[in-house]
Amino acid sequence: MATAYRISKQQYARDSDELMSGKGSFLHGGRWHSAGQRAVYLSSSLSLAMLEILVHGVSNKVLLSYCFAKVEFDESLLIAPPISQLPEGWGELTVDPIAAQAFGDYWLQQQGSLLLQVPSVVIPTECNYIVNRDHSEFSRLHIGDIQPLPIDPRLFEV
Repeated sequence: MATAYRISKQQYARDSDELMSGKGSFLHGGRWHSAGQRAVYLSSSLSLAMLEILVHGVSNKVLLSYCFAKVEFDESLLIAPPISQLPEGWGELTVDPIAAQAFGDYWLQQQGSLLLQVPSVVIPTECNYIVNRDHSEFSRLHIGDIQPLPIDPRLFEV
C-alpha cells in the first residue's frame, strides 16, 4: 500500500466525501487539469502537502484552519509516467500551465487509472498524485480520519 496526504480547509472537509469531492478543482482547475473536471490533489508526504499550500501565499492564521487525512491505495491503481513523457514546461512558474492541463485532462478522460503520479513543482524530487474523482475504482482509496493540521508554532508567529 502507498500512502499520500490530502490537506484542506476544515470548512470544506466535514467528512471524507467532502474532503475528496473535487468540487474546488472542478471550479478552478489546477496545474494538471482544467476547470470543469473533478480531480483531487494528494502529496506523497504531509510536509510536501503543507509546502504545496504555503507556496500559494496562505497566511499562518488561515493555515491554522486546515486539516488533513491520510489516503492509502494500492500502487496498481496509479500510472507514473517518466518525466521525459511529461509536457514541456510542466514545472515552469512563469508560463500558463496549458500543456500540463491538457496532459491531465486527457488522462482524466481516458479513465486508464485512478491516480496519476506527477513530480512536485515545489520539490521536483518528490511527487504528488492526481486522483480521478470520477474513476470507477475511486472507492478503493482508504481515506483515514480527518485531523487538525499539526503546526509547530516555531514555523510562524502564531
